[in-house]
Amino acid sequence: MKKKVFGFICLIVVLAAAVSLAACNKGEEYTNDNTALLKQFDGATIQGKTVALDVAPDVETVSIGEGAYRVSVSAGCRWALYRDVACQIVMQNNRTDALKEGHNRYYLLVSTEDGAISNRYTLDIWRNFYATVNYFAADELVQTETVLSHTAFPVPAPINRIGYDFRGWNVDGKVVENKIERVDADMPVKQEMENFEFTATETTCVITGVKDKSVETIIVPDYVTRISGLAFTACNRVVRMKIPFVGETKDGENHAYLGYIFGAENGLMNSQWVPDSLMELEITGGSKIVAEAFYGCDGLMSVTLPANVESIDRYAFYGCSQLERINLPSGLTQIGYRAFSGCARLRSIAIPATVTGLGVEAFYGCAGLKSVDVGGGINTLGNSAFAGCKGMTSLTLREGIKGIADYAFAGCESLTAVTVPDSVTAIGNFAFEGCTALNNVKLGAGVATLGNGVFKDCATLQGVTIPANVTTIGSDTFSGCTGLLSIQIPNTVTSLNLSHMFQNCENLSEVSLPTGIEEIGELAFYNCKSLTEINIPSGVLTIGLHAFAHSGLTSISLPNGVLRLGSQAFFACTDLNGAILPASLTEVGNAVFTLCVELQTISCKSDAQPEGWDEDWLSGCDATVVWGYSGN
Repeated sequence: MKKKVFGFICLIVVLAAAVSLAACNKGEEYTNDNTALLKQFDGATIQGKTVALDVAPDVETVSIGEGAYRVSVSAGCRWALYRDVACQIVMQNNRTDALKEGHNRYYLLVSTEDGAISNRYTLDIWRNFYATVNYFAADELVQTETVLSHTAFPVPAPINRIGYDFRGWNVDGKVVENKIERVDADMPVKQEMENFEFTATETTCVITGVKDKSVETIIVPDYVTRISGLAFTACNRVVRMKIPFVGETKDGENHAYLGYIFGAENGLMNSQWVPDSLMELEITGGSKIVAEAFYGCDGLMSVTLPANVESIDRYAFYGCSQLERINLPSGLTQIGYRAFSGCARLRSIAIPATVTGLGVEAFYGCAGLKSVDVGGGINTLGNSAFAGCKGMTSLTLREGIKGIADYAFAGCESLTAVTVPDSVTAIGNFAFEGCTALNNVKLGAGVATLGNGVFKDCATLQGVTIPANVTTIGSDTFSGCTGLLSIQIPNTVTSLNLSHMFQNCENLSEVSLPTGIEEIGELAFYNCKSLTEINIPSGVLTIGLHAFAHSGLTSISLPNGVLRLGSQAFFACTDLNGAILPASLTEVGNAVFTLCVELQTISCKSDAQPEGWDEDWLSGCDATVVWGYSGN
């Protein structure tokens, strides 16, 4: 503890009356004659009838009239010292007395030698002492000082307590009166913190409760460093909240889910603890939204994220069924698995160019999502990233995107147009499956691979121009595209799986297949009722099961080199009236031409039926077979 001594002397003023010694002894009033006067008191101050003497803390006794404290009176007078105001208890033993700390009062009587005239003086001896002074700020002890009595309190430096306004110390003009003193800082709570119960230091501010739990708006200042669990319990009418972070602290390491401050034990319990009344939320700080941060907060309608958020983890907003508006900050880099899945009322989303990773099913089932803008920083959209977004009418894919993943936009029933940028090299399996309103597709020049079922069941799609860069097309690509009219597959395609490729394309009337393919897979042109003719490339080796069943073919000529013809390959081709089979054909399945009711003649270039043909290959067909056919 520090020792500070300040130089001013506080003089204690008392009333004094002058009476004669004789009158004092007789109980009579003192005279007011100034003949007998105190002339000098060494070491003391004389003011009128008051004598003040200060002594050091280590002075335990004092002898008046001896040593340093000599007394001089007017000529021909004498003096005496008393303990009481009535001058009854005279000090003996050379006028020596023990001193208590602080104030000691005596009475000094001056009289003439005959005792006829006297003046009485009040003698105040102040024995100084050291006092402990404790300084408090917001009921917290912040400093302790040791102070010499009769000196001013030392004023410490201003106190900084987060959430308080420091206006000063209430010590102006005060002196130490007792052994222990308490001095409080004038520190009213800041207005924005008045409704919170909190503790604070120079570096921390912890909210522990809310005083008025009926409020509709809660705004937590940015300088708050922590919010305790249960702090907002029973705030069941809150509509709007502004908080500096989600959960307990800004670092997001522990309890970083919204329900924590309301009492939830984990993010999966948000829906049980976060009030249904909470509709608007603004977050002003933090760099990430952790897993399950807002899981199941189905009352939230609007969320504003801080500019410095870099990642939104898995299930962060999963099941926020009323969420309509949210901003994705420009510095965002990652959106996790099912981060926004089930946000059925979300209207639009713009994914910044800084996002490189978009998780699987990130926006799965956002049925109300109408507008989507995907930035060019993404390497590959996650599987089913926007699957089931039935209300999507506008999709913008920015240049820079490298790939579109499996089922990425499957089931987007309202989507009418898609332009795939040149930067995309691969479109995954069933990427646009079930986009029943899709009628305008532009594939970028960089696309090399179309996965299985990319446009499966896109019922209104009439045509797609396949870029020359495409080398691989998977099965089912146009299956169920009932509105498809024509398609040209360029010769650059070297890997083509025609299985189910055009199944149920009822209006397909024109198709061009690339050279170099070896198989027309099963159900490839099944139920293509408008397809009356087709040119099968010379390199084809196999025609699969049901490949042209229920199609509108009127004639068919398989090129030389075809080795295998699958069962029911031309089943129920009711308009087929001519068929030419090559001599290379070594395997033929059963019921190849069953229910081909218009077929009269089958011309086979083999001289006789090969051993590898199924004995029932002609089952259900009344056509005449001509062996050894040499025509075209």
